[in-house]
Amino acid sequence: MEGWTCRLDRARAPSATRARFPIRRRLSCRTVDAVGLGVRAGLTAWNRSAALANGYHGMAKILSLELTDRCNMRCPMCVTSSHRLGSRENLLSSREIQREILEPGRALGLNRLVLGGGEPTITRGLHDTIQAALSLSYDVVLTTNLLKPGRSQMKRMLKQLDHLRHVIMVSFDSLVAEEMNLIRGGRFQHVVLAHCRLLVSLRGKMGAQTQLIACLVLQETNAGSAMETVRFLLDEVGFDRVVVQPMHRYYSVSLDNYREQAVMLRSPSSPRLSQAVEEIFAASASDGRITLIGGTPQAWELFYRDPLSIPGRCRAPEYLFIDAYGNLRGCVVGEVLSNIRLESIGDYLASERYARFLELVAVCKICIHPCS
Repeated sequence: MEGWTCRLDRARAPSATRARFPIRRRLSCRTVDAVGLGVRAGLTAWNRSAALANGYHGMAKILSLELTDRCNMRCPMCVTSSHRLGSRENLLSSREIQREILEPGRALGLNRLVLGGGEPTITRGLHDTIQAALSLSYDVVLTTNLLKPGRSQMKRMLKQLDHLRHVIMVSFDSLVAEEMNLIRGGRFQHVVLAHCRLLVSLRGKMGAQTQLIACLVLQETNAGSAMETVRFLLDEVGFDRVVVQPMHRYYSVSLDNYREQAVMLRSPSSPRLSQAVEEIFAASASDGRITLIGGTPQAWELFYRDPLSIPGRCRAPEYLFIDAYGNLRGCVVGEVLSNIRLESIGDYLASERYARFLELVAVCKICIHPCS
């Protein structure tokens, strides 16, 4: 939406924007059930053809929420870097997150919350948001680079998320310090590794059941060490699982530009990268602790060589993506479609803009991102 940043509150929103996205009253705890049923019916009537065209018969189940656009790393590959608007004055408050997102989202059937950023552990409201989510029976996945948390914060995270339904997912890209420091934009590897060991140790001492998962972004820089890093994280550090995904460079994807982006931003695979993919897939066949996003080596090869030919369908409609300013996206690398301060989640899901996003989903499968 050219010329609209989606970070304005009601008082500052231009009149044209208010007309296009009229303010909706907040869902109260007394009316969420009735409203939830009404929105589901509205979605079916309004977006039925677009949803069926993609073979998608349900509504979003996973809420992906960026708590902040600030980060204490400087990763060149950051998939949410384009979400940063520079000003902090219009970031969502913990109260807004609970009343305008978590409560109505749960009423509409969302049951898993993925907390990201930016880096969520540097926000003051992190633990309040986690507690609010737990009180609403969300399964919580906390994603973190684990650079900041010390012993006390780790213990608090583990205590709050002490159940097999909950996950702490840590970004860790290479056991070779020079490689990870290059990927993460600073001399961070030795601190993060020490924190990973501490987190695993504390979980054992506390008897917590939190799942601990490491996430590795595979790229040319770490391709030579990737398989060894996966084994190191599982067998030496003690993570329960390692998830491997490719680096993505798409941004503001829309029905109008997805083909152009697939051609312009594809990342050709090198022999070393292809070998790493083959090795990790082979290891995952005999070790259920290793997961590669994308499903098959063929999907990875197409992602690098010809993204427009990736088979299958996009699963982004199973997610609801909201950034730190309240902007709603259909896809984590998609264009902004609305804002939670200007339109309720239910009205957004029943809107023409969301219907157009479903049209995009019916034809766009240019990535193998986790939500895909």
